[in-house]
Amino acid sequence: MGMPRSGVLYEDTWFYKIQHDYPQYVFIDKFKRNLISREYFNDDYTRNYSPDMVIMQGGICDCSPRIINEKWIVWKVLLIVIKKLKIEGVFWRIIKCFFNRNNEKRVWNPFENFQDEINSYINILLQSGVSKIILIAICTPSLELQERSPLLIKNINKYNNVYRLLSEEYKGKVEYIDPLNIPDDNRYVDGYHCNAKGHQIVYEALKQYL
Repeated sequence: MGMPRSGVLYEDTWFYKIQHDYPQYVFIDKFKRNLISREYFNDDYTRNYSPDMVIMQGGICDCSPRIINEKWIVWKVLLIVIKKLKIEGVFWRIIKCFFNRNNEKRVWNPFENFQDEINSYINILLQSGVSKIILIAICTPSLELQERSPLLIKNINKYNNVYRLLSEEYKGKVEYIDPLNIPDDNRYVDGYHCNAKGHQIVYEALKQYL
């Protein structure tokens, strides 16, 4: 979520802004597209760098209802074959006749896994000496995106509650912030990923902790 993309320059991102405006600190990024919570675990980041603070912004890839679950091995293999045959357009037209996003459990990372993994990761960070963890809530998507995926906001609220409960359990050490909590399309490039305005809003919310 903190990465540049089409229509969003690196200089627009909240990560660039905090590096630029707080040169007295060293910021180490761990960005990756399509990141889910089980991929957070990495000793290079949690122990070897010995960070004082960790800022986390993730969860949408975990909780978004999917037309099909591309993480399942059967679909993975089939998609590889479809791509090699160069019939992706036909494939998706057929799939959309039989599948839609109206299944809150058809996600890349089931809620129970997400809950366990986030709790474990927060504990690892705190045990390794991190003094402050900032959890940026999963964004509230545009109304148009919510119409296309009617169960998305339900899943977002459910997964965000994991962050909220951790901030209550570790009060003073874990902070929960929700800067993108209204469905304002002017903050996004595609109904969800931040544009320059959205990144600025996240940056302003982070400033109080820096």
